Amino acid sequence: MVSNRNFRDDRYLKIGDVILMEPGTPVLCADCPKYLDENASPYAQGTFDSVIKIDIPLERRISLNTIRKALSDQIKGLFEYYNIPLDESIMKRFIAHQVPVLQNQTFIVPAGLYQITDIEMRPRCQKIMLSSYKPAVGNATYKIYVYQGGFHKTHSDTMKVVVDPDSF
Repeated sequence: MVSNRNFRDDRYLKIGDVILMEPGTPVLCADCPKYLDENASPYAQGTFDSVIKIDIPLERRISLNTIRKALSDQIKGLFEYYNIPLDESIMKRFIAHQVPVLQNQTFIVPAGLYQITDIEMRPRCQKIMLSSYKPAVGNATYKIYVYQGGFHKTHSDTMKVVVDPDSF
């Protein structure tokens, strides 16, 4: 358990503050992979903004088996419609060869320390942009944001500012 002596109890956050983001905290992720979007292709490239929960893994919405089965069913239906014989073993090899294996099955934004990089004032609230605080070499830098004040899915008045993040 972390001692409360390492936290500052201010209601107003400022640029440069380091925040402890705990597991399950809802945030907006600025770099969520596009393939996690429910309306996107499982092979989509790029990123989009999405509400996620810290330390909760996100999975692709469509599995490789689902894609291959849908293609198989379409091909079987067309061959049946046109009354053409189908060698299913060739079809299965063809689909296995043409439909690549999905990489990066899950995406997760880890709990931990995040530093406030910008604060944008909005009517009735403020948008707080954060990025990973001193990520280890080889680890990704995550960019997230939350809203303070107002009524938003990521609204939080309980964020804790870490006084001495280097000794945390």
